[in-house]
Amino acid sequence: MSGIAGIIHFDGKPVEPGLIEKMTSAMAHRGPDGIHHWVKGSVALGQCMLRTTPESLEETQPLTNEDESLVLVMDGRVDNWEELRRELLARGAVLRNRSDAELVLRAYETWGDEAADRIVGDFAFALRDERRQTLFCGRDVMGVRPLYFYCGDQFILVASEMHALFQDSRIPREPNLGMVAEYLAAQVVSRGETLFKGIQRLEPGHRLTARAGTVVTAPYWRPDFGWILHYRSEDDYVDHLIELMKCAIASRLRSTGPVGVRMSGGVDSTTVFGLARSMIAAGEVDVATETFSTVFPGEDCDESHYIQSMDALWGATANLVERWIAPPEHYSAHARFYLDCPDSPNGAMNTPLKDRVTDNGIRVLLTGAGGDEWFWGRDRLIADLIKGLRFMAASGLIWRDKGTLRQKTATLLRSGLMPLLPAGIDARLRRLRKRRLLFPWVTQELLRSSSLEDRIAASNAGGARFASFDQEAVYRTGTNGWMAVNAEIEDLTSARHGIEQRHPLWDRRIIEFALAIPGMLRWRPPYHKYILRQAARGFLPEALRLRQDKTSFDSIFPAAIKAQGGQKRMGALLLAAVGWVDGQEVERMTAKVLSAKSASPVAGWGGYIWPVWMAYAIDVWLRESGMVPHGDPFR
Repeated sequence: MSGIAGIIHFDGKPVEPGLIEKMTSAMAHRGPDGIHHWVKGSVALGQCMLRTTPESLEETQPLTNEDESLVLVMDGRVDNWEELRRELLARGAVLRNRSDAELVLRAYETWGDEAADRIVGDFAFALRDERRQTLFCGRDVMGVRPLYFYCGDQFILVASEMHALFQDSRIPREPNLGMVAEYLAAQVVSRGETLFKGIQRLEPGHRLTARAGTVVTAPYWRPDFGWILHYRSEDDYVDHLIELMKCAIASRLRSTGPVGVRMSGGVDSTTVFGLARSMIAAGEVDVATETFSTVFPGEDCDESHYIQSMDALWGATANLVERWIAPPEHYSAHARFYLDCPDSPNGAMNTPLKDRVTDNGIRVLLTGAGGDEWFWGRDRLIADLIKGLRFMAASGLIWRDKGTLRQKTATLLRSGLMPLLPAGIDARLRRLRKRRLLFPWVTQELLRSSSLEDRIAASNAGGARFASFDQEAVYRTGTNGWMAVNAEIEDLTSARHGIEQRHPLWDRRIIEFALAIPGMLRWRPPYHKYILRQAARGFLPEALRLRQDKTSFDSIFPAAIKAQGGQKRMGALLLAAVGWVDGQEVERMTAKVLSAKSASPVAGWGGYIWPVWMAYAIDVWLRESGMVPHGDPFR
């Protein structure tokens, strides 16, 4: 976790003196180990350094080649470090040191625009090519490292954090109504837009090439959707996954100091920790580890017993931190500083945990993020089984999974039969269904001006040819707009604590494996994440490995909304005054959430959680963004 910023004037106009320094100063928390700049005429690049790997101790940025025709700034880590280094040396590249940035610079020298595809890891970089008169940028496949940009008249700005762009007075502050509507409807589908008109995020898995008059972004990574991996036995799949996970974990244990593991009582993070400790015990890696867990004493969602059983199994140093209900200032400060939508309660609750990580002198924190997206298993597998005339297997998935008879019947119709309909009929049914799924709390005016339904429909449109319905559902879940936004919020909140979070299950090689396995290895009733559980055998206590329940932390939302002022606060939304939401409808939904008699969101109030919270969060953003000093400028 570092920070980068850049300014390029394509018309040769000199960069405004001090501007790049202002941009990096706005992100100074990302650079506790130093901030440096490279300025030459119409080009300025800056980098804020956090050193977290042994190789980074040899690194100084901005980094140039010998004749300064290439200048690189990078936030990130190369996880295929050894392989990439060997390949570059075999091609005659001269590596002046062992740093990751040197590998990326030489990769661009060797492969040009194809360089990003050669890198496995978490990264965002910007590289000025004087010979081609271009700015070239790349971002990792899951968007773990953020990168925002703004294209003006003959100039482009890039930065790791959006608010740094506003250090340039040329950047306007106008709301992007399309993205506003997506947030308010709790239907974030866009991966390249922000809440501000004109400010874009480079999409995960994309590259950007900017030159005078043009800015082009394009995906550099797309899995082979037409391919399914076929092994002779289940054990072969399990062995392959264990091999990939060990590789992903080992590369993420590269650290200048001890490594923390953010561990819940679920299968994902505990498997990461169990494999890491087994590798340490076997002498495959040499690093100290300890766990950090958010606990909920006395609440239904508390997983302390699972966490403690895992720590006992491996003799780990455990840090149990009670969940936190953030006050209004927490969210206001986030929106005021970053000029973006603030965190949610189930993210903010981990703030004391990150404080503890920092207090313990740890800069690297592993997580189990990715297990739900890539290994959970999706209902669309039912359609694949029916299409393959495997009716008994399909009925087994439906009837052995949890739910009432009515819910099981709805699953059969929605996930088993509708995908099999001809495309034209399916599209018409979806349009009818959308009409019934209007968002009554979003005003008709905003729905029309934002073209929200068209945005959602476009995100669901076909394009790639998937090998199965299940594969498509898994891919869309793992790469949707919410994932992009949440990855950035995790980065921002961790960066403020001086922490670099690393996610082994978001490793590109694991994602490609997960997409290529048969669906029954993800979901085999009664178990979701079936293959991950098989890979975890021997690394987890059996009661944990085979647990069938899944903890929801959404029960924190009623308490969080009350802490923000409850019904009174939600009845005074600026959003209602500017005509973006129906205030009465939001108040009605808020009352439903606040009157919840059960801790479980499925008890009737779960569907209101995110619309209510997003109304609050976007209201905070609107108030803190400085766009509404007097009246309503949007009409």
